[in-house]
Amino acid sequence: PAVSSNNMFFDLNIVYDKGSTTAAKEAVNTAGMLGYNTVALNYTVRGKPGSPDVGAITKFTYEPDQSGQKPHGASVEQLTRLTLVLDDNAQSMILTPNNPLLQSYDIIAVQPGTDALLLKCCQSTEIDIITFDMSQRLPVKLRPAILSQAVDHGIYFEVPLSQAFKDALARRIFISNVTELVKVTRGKNILFTSGASTSLNLRAPYDFINLGTIFGIEAASAKKSLTIFPRSVVYHAKTRKTERGMIQVTNISDLAPEERWKVPQEPQQLGGLDADADDDAMDVDDKPQHKQQAGKPNQKQGGNKQQQ
Repeated sequence: PAVSSNNMFFDLNIVYDKGSTTAAKEAVNTAGMLGYNTVALNYTVRGKPGSPDVGAITKFTYEPDQSGQKPHGASVEQLTRLTLVLDDNAQSMILTPNNPLLQSYDIIAVQPGTDALLLKCCQSTEIDIITFDMSQRLPVKLRPAILSQAVDHGIYFEVPLSQAFKDALARRIFISNVTELVKVTRGKNILFTSGASTSLNLRAPYDFINLGTIFGIEAASAKKSLTIFPRSVVYHAKTRKTERGMIQVTNISDLAPEERWKVPQEPQQLGGLDADADDDAMDVDDKPQHKQQAGKPNQKQGGNKQQQ
Protein backbone atom coordinates (compact mmCIF):
# COMPACT_ATOMS: atom_id res chain seq x y z
CA PRO A 1 0.00 0.00 0.00
CA ALA A 2 1.05 3.60 -0.64
CA VAL A 3 2.66 5.42 2.25
CA SER A 4 0.84 8.53 3.46
CA SER A 5 2.82 11.70 2.78
CA ASN A 6 2.49 12.54 6.48
CA ASN A 7 4.29 9.29 7.35
CA MET A 8 7.21 9.70 4.97
CA PHE A 9 10.31 10.42 7.03
CA PHE A 10 13.22 12.59 5.89
CA ASP A 11 16.79 12.99 7.08
CA LEU A 12 18.24 15.95 5.22
CA ASN A 13 21.71 15.77 6.75
CA ILE A 14 23.91 12.72 6.29
CA VAL A 15 27.52 13.89 6.24
CA TYR A 16 29.28 13.30 2.92
CA ASP A 17 33.08 13.20 2.74
CA LYS A 18 34.15 12.89 -0.88
CA GLY A 19 37.54 11.61 0.29
CA SER A 20 35.95 8.57 1.95
CA THR A 21 32.34 7.81 1.05
CA THR A 22 32.08 4.44 2.77
CA ALA A 23 30.61 5.85 5.99
CA ALA A 24 27.99 7.86 4.11
CA LYS A 25 26.96 4.84 2.03
CA GLU A 26 26.53 2.74 5.18
CA ALA A 27 24.54 5.56 6.78
CA VAL A 28 22.14 5.72 3.81
CA ASN A 29 21.65 1.97 3.99
CA THR A 30 20.99 2.17 7.74
CA ALA A 31 18.56 5.03 7.22
CA GLY A 32 16.53 2.82 4.90
CA MET A 33 16.46 0.06 7.50
CA LEU A 34 15.27 2.54 10.16
CA GLY A 35 12.34 3.72 8.04
CA TYR A 36 13.53 6.90 6.31
CA ASN A 37 12.17 7.47 2.81
CA THR A 38 14.39 10.39 1.72
CA VAL A 39 17.87 11.48 2.77
CA ALA A 40 20.19 14.32 1.77
CA LEU A 41 23.93 13.79 1.42
CA ASN A 42 25.47 16.90 2.99
CA TYR A 43 28.72 18.35 1.66
CA THR A 44 30.16 21.16 3.78
CA VAL A 45 32.41 23.97 2.56
CA ARG A 46 34.23 26.25 4.98
CA GLY A 47 35.48 29.54 3.66
CA LYS A 48 35.61 30.41 -0.02
CA PRO A 49 34.44 27.54 -2.27
CA GLY A 50 36.30 26.57 -5.41
CA SER A 51 35.58 24.74 -8.65
CA PRO A 52 36.16 21.27 -7.07
CA ASP A 53 33.18 21.99 -4.81
CA VAL A 54 30.75 22.23 -7.72
CA GLY A 55 28.65 19.05 -7.83
CA ALA A 56 31.02 17.28 -5.45
CA ILE A 57 28.49 14.61 -4.41
CA THR A 58 28.07 11.33 -6.26
CA LYS A 59 24.92 9.45 -5.30
CA PHE A 60 25.24 5.81 -4.34
CA THR A 61 24.16 2.98 -6.62
CA TYR A 62 23.33 -0.28 -4.88
CA GLU A 63 23.82 -3.63 -6.56
CA PRO A 64 21.92 -6.79 -5.56
CA ASP A 65 23.81 -9.25 -3.39
CA GLN A 66 24.21 -12.95 -4.15
CA SER A 67 20.65 -13.65 -3.01
CA GLY A 68 19.31 -11.07 -5.47
CA GLN A 69 18.29 -8.66 -2.71
CA LYS A 70 19.25 -5.00 -2.75
CA PRO A 71 20.25 -3.13 0.46
CA HIS A 72 17.61 -1.01 2.16
CA GLY A 73 19.41 2.11 0.96
CA ALA A 74 18.50 1.27 -2.62
CA SER A 75 14.88 2.22 -1.94
CA VAL A 76 15.78 5.56 -0.32
CA GLU A 77 15.59 8.73 -2.39
CA GLN A 78 18.93 10.53 -2.29
CA LEU A 79 19.20 14.32 -2.53
CA THR A 80 22.32 16.48 -2.52
CA ARG A 81 22.90 19.29 -0.05
CA LEU A 82 25.55 22.00 0.20
CA THR A 83 26.26 23.65 3.56
CA LEU A 84 28.27 26.88 3.48
CA VAL A 85 30.01 27.90 6.71
CA LEU A 86 30.32 31.68 6.44
CA ASP A 87 32.36 33.80 8.87
CA ASP A 88 33.04 36.86 6.72
CA ASN A 89 30.30 39.17 5.47
CA ALA A 90 31.95 39.32 2.04
CA GLN A 91 31.43 35.58 1.62
CA SER A 92 27.68 36.13 1.36
CA MET A 93 28.22 37.48 -2.16
CA ILE A 94 28.15 33.90 -3.46
CA LEU A 95 24.45 33.65 -2.60
CA THR A 96 23.28 34.60 -6.08
CA PRO A 97 20.67 32.78 -8.21
CA ASN A 98 22.98 32.15 -11.18
CA ASN A 99 25.89 30.77 -9.17
CA PRO A 100 26.78 27.36 -10.71
CA LEU A 101 27.88 26.14 -7.26
CA LEU A 102 24.38 26.59 -5.84
CA GLN A 103 22.74 25.23 -8.96
CA SER A 104 24.67 21.96 -8.67
CA TYR A 105 22.97 20.93 -5.40
CA ASP A 106 19.35 20.17 -4.53
CA ILE A 107 19.36 21.92 -1.14
CA ILE A 108 21.37 24.93 0.09
CA ALA A 109 22.13 25.48 3.79
CA VAL A 110 24.17 28.22 5.46
CA GLN A 111 25.83 28.35 8.86
CA PRO A 112 26.25 32.09 9.63
CA GLY A 113 29.02 33.18 11.98
CA THR A 114 27.97 36.78 12.62
CA ASP A 115 24.76 38.67 13.36
CA ALA A 116 25.06 40.49 10.03
CA LEU A 117 25.33 37.20 8.16
CA LEU A 118 22.35 35.80 10.06
CA LEU A 119 20.26 38.79 9.00
CA LYS A 120 21.46 38.37 5.41
CA CYS A 121 20.49 34.69 5.45
CA CYS A 122 17.05 35.34 6.93
CA GLN A 123 16.35 37.80 4.11
CA SER A 124 17.81 35.62 1.34
CA THR A 125 15.80 33.86 -1.35
CA GLU A 126 18.68 31.57 -2.34
CA ILE A 127 18.92 29.30 0.71
CA ASP A 128 16.63 26.69 2.22
CA ILE A 129 18.13 25.94 5.66
CA ILE A 130 19.90 27.93 8.38
CA THR A 131 22.01 25.74 10.62
CA PHE A 132 24.28 26.08 13.66
CA ASP A 133 26.60 23.93 15.72
CA MET A 134 24.18 23.51 18.60
CA SER A 135 26.79 21.80 20.80
CA GLN A 136 28.73 25.08 21.15
CA ARG A 137 27.87 28.58 22.25
CA LEU A 138 26.14 30.28 19.36
CA PRO A 139 28.12 33.13 17.72
CA VAL A 140 24.89 35.02 16.99
CA LYS A 141 21.97 36.43 18.95
CA LEU A 142 18.61 34.81 18.20
CA ARG A 143 16.11 37.65 17.89
CA PRO A 144 12.43 37.09 17.04
CA ALA A 145 12.30 40.06 14.64
CA ILE A 146 15.14 38.59 12.58
CA LEU A 147 14.21 34.90 12.64
CA SER A 148 10.61 35.70 11.72
CA GLN A 149 11.89 37.03 8.39
CA ALA A 150 13.33 33.61 7.63
CA VAL A 151 9.99 32.00 8.49
CA ASP A 152 8.25 34.40 6.10
CA HIS A 153 10.70 33.39 3.34
CA GLY A 154 10.09 29.67 3.89
CA ILE A 155 13.55 29.05 5.38
CA TYR A 156 13.88 26.39 8.09
CA PHE A 157 16.16 26.17 11.13
CA GLU A 158 18.04 22.91 11.49
CA VAL A 159 18.53 20.94 14.71
CA PRO A 160 21.14 18.18 14.06
CA LEU A 161 20.13 15.75 16.79
CA SER A 162 23.35 13.70 16.75
CA GLN A 163 25.06 16.69 18.37
CA ALA A 164 23.17 15.76 21.55
CA PHE A 165 25.16 12.51 21.75
CA LYS A 166 28.48 14.18 22.59
CA ASP A 167 29.94 14.72 26.06
CA ALA A 168 27.90 16.01 29.01
CA LEU A 169 28.94 19.68 28.58
CA ALA A 170 28.11 19.69 24.86
CA ARG A 171 24.78 18.04 25.64
CA ARG A 172 23.83 20.77 28.13
CA ILE A 173 24.77 23.51 25.66
CA PHE A 174 22.84 21.71 22.92
CA ILE A 175 19.65 21.50 24.99
CA SER A 176 19.97 25.18 26.01
CA ASN A 177 20.47 26.34 22.40
CA VAL A 178 17.63 24.29 20.97
CA THR A 179 15.25 25.35 23.74
CA GLU A 180 16.09 28.99 23.01
CA LEU A 181 15.57 28.48 19.26
CA VAL A 182 12.18 26.88 19.83
CA LYS A 183 11.20 29.72 22.16
CA VAL A 184 12.25 32.49 19.77
CA THR A 185 10.61 30.89 16.71
CA ARG A 186 7.61 29.67 18.72
CA GLY A 187 8.30 26.23 17.31
CA LYS A 188 7.85 27.36 13.70
CA ASN A 189 10.04 26.01 10.89
CA ILE A 190 12.10 23.69 13.08
CA LEU A 191 13.79 20.95 11.07
CA PHE A 192 15.13 17.79 12.72
CA THR A 193 18.04 15.98 11.06
CA SER A 194 20.56 13.43 12.25
CA GLY A 195 23.74 15.17 11.12
CA ALA A 196 25.14 11.65 11.11
CA SER A 197 28.75 11.15 10.07
CA THR A 198 28.41 7.39 10.63
CA SER A 199 25.54 4.94 10.89
CA LEU A 200 26.07 4.86 14.67
CA ASN A 201 24.74 8.44 14.91
CA LEU A 202 21.41 7.48 13.35
CA ARG A 203 18.24 6.77 15.32
CA ALA A 204 14.78 5.63 14.29
CA PRO A 205 12.37 8.50 13.49
CA TYR A 206 10.26 7.99 16.60
CA ASP A 207 13.37 8.02 18.81
CA PHE A 208 14.12 11.49 17.44
CA ILE A 209 10.49 12.51 17.99
CA ASN A 210 10.73 11.50 21.65
CA LEU A 211 13.99 13.45 21.93
CA GLY A 212 12.24 16.53 20.59
CA THR A 213 9.83 16.59 23.53
CA ILE A 214 12.79 17.44 25.79
CA PHE A 215 12.96 20.84 24.08
CA GLY A 216 9.32 21.64 24.80
CA ILE A 217 8.00 20.44 21.44
CA GLU A 218 4.84 18.35 21.42
CA ALA A 219 5.13 14.90 19.84
CA ALA A 220 2.83 15.84 16.94
CA SER A 221 4.94 18.92 16.14
CA ALA A 222 8.16 16.94 16.53
CA LYS A 223 6.87 14.46 13.96
CA LYS A 224 6.25 17.31 11.52
CA SER A 225 9.92 18.24 11.91
CA LEU A 226 10.77 14.89 10.31
CA THR A 227 7.90 14.65 7.80
CA ILE A 228 5.97 17.74 6.68
CA PHE A 229 8.67 20.37 7.37
CA PRO A 230 11.52 18.65 5.48
CA ARG A 231 9.12 17.97 2.62
CA SER A 232 8.47 21.72 2.53
CA VAL A 233 12.23 22.31 2.43
CA VAL A 234 12.48 20.10 -0.66
CA TYR A 235 9.58 21.94 -2.35
CA HIS A 236 11.14 25.29 -1.43
CA ALA A 237 14.42 24.21 -3.00
CA LYS A 238 12.74 23.11 -6.23
CA THR A 239 10.77 26.34 -6.44
CA ARG A 240 13.91 28.38 -5.82
CA LYS A 241 15.74 26.67 -8.69
CA THR A 242 12.88 26.96 -11.18
CA GLU A 243 12.03 30.56 -10.13
CA ARG A 244 8.38 29.57 -10.40
CA GLY A 245 5.66 28.17 -8.21
CA MET A 246 4.72 24.54 -7.84
CA ILE A 247 1.46 22.63 -7.64
CA GLN A 248 1.19 19.90 -5.03
CA VAL A 249 -1.43 17.19 -5.53
CA THR A 250 -2.43 15.40 -2.32
CA ASN A 251 -5.10 12.81 -1.64
CA ILE A 252 -7.83 14.05 0.71
CA SER A 253 -7.17 11.08 3.00
CA ASP A 254 -3.55 12.24 3.42
CA LEU A 255 -4.46 15.71 4.68
CA ALA A 256 -3.68 16.47 8.30
CA PRO A 257 -6.68 17.40 10.51
CA GLU A 258 -5.65 21.06 10.55
CA GLU A 259 -5.65 21.06 6.72
CA ARG A 260 -9.17 19.66 6.28
CA TRP A 261 -10.54 23.18 5.84
CA LYS A 262 -9.09 23.14 2.31
CA VAL A 263 -11.74 20.61 1.21
CA PRO A 264 -15.04 22.35 0.32
CA GLN A 265 -18.08 21.05 2.18
CA GLU A 266 -20.69 22.59 -0.18
CA PRO A 267 -21.20 21.84 -3.91
CA GLN A 268 -18.99 23.96 -6.09
CA GLN A 269 -20.65 27.15 -7.28
CA LEU A 270 -20.35 28.15 -10.91
CA GLY A 271 -21.35 31.72 -11.59
CA GLY A 272 -23.84 31.78 -8.72
CA LEU A 273 -25.47 28.50 -9.82
CA ASP A 274 -24.48 25.01 -8.81
CA ALA A 275 -23.63 22.46 -11.46
CA ASP A 276 -27.10 20.87 -11.57
CA ALA A 277 -28.88 24.20 -11.83
CA ASP A 278 -26.53 25.26 -14.60
CA ASP A 279 -27.26 22.05 -16.55
CA ASP A 280 -31.01 22.63 -16.16
CA ALA A 281 -30.63 26.16 -17.47
CA MET A 282 -28.81 24.87 -20.52
CA ASP A 283 -31.57 22.34 -21.16
CA VAL A 284 -34.23 25.09 -21.01
CA ASP A 285 -32.31 27.23 -23.47
CA ASP A 286 -31.89 24.32 -25.85
CA LYS A 287 -35.56 23.29 -26.03
CA PRO A 288 -36.93 26.34 -27.96
CA GLN A 289 -34.17 25.94 -30.51
CA HIS A 290 -35.18 22.33 -31.15
CA LYS A 291 -38.86 23.32 -31.55
CA GLN A 292 -38.04 26.10 -33.96
CA GLN A 293 -35.89 23.85 -36.05
CA ALA A 294 -38.55 21.17 -36.05
CA GLY A 295 -41.15 23.72 -37.22
CA LYS A 296 -39.25 24.83 -40.29
CA PRO A 297 -39.81 21.67 -42.37
CA ASN A 298 -43.56 21.83 -41.62
CA GLN A 299 -43.80 25.44 -42.87
CA LYS A 300 -41.92 24.47 -45.99
CA GLN A 301 -44.19 21.53 -46.61
CA GLY A 302 -47.24 23.73 -46.06
CA GLY A 303 -45.97 26.25 -48.61
CA ASN A 304 -45.48 23.52 -51.20
CA LYS A 305 -49.04 22.35 -50.77
CA GLN A 306 -50.44 25.87 -51.41
CA GLN A 307 -48.41 26.20 -54.58
CA GLN A 308 -49.77 22.89 -55.80
